Amino acid sequence: GDRVWIWSHALFEVSRVWFYRIITALLAVPVSLLAGIIFAILSFVHIWYEQFI
Repeated sequence: GDRVWIWSHALFEVSRVWFYRIITALLAVPVSLLAGIIFAILSFVHIWYEQFI
């Protein structure tokens, strides 16, 4: 009886941790690239077009 709950909880914890790691690994690069592009565009606009406003 209790063994089923112990193994169920253990499997849930392990799968939760690995799911988080996989999602983080897959999203880290695209999100960082997008943030870099947005920062570059904002910097460009601030440097070159802010003076005309």
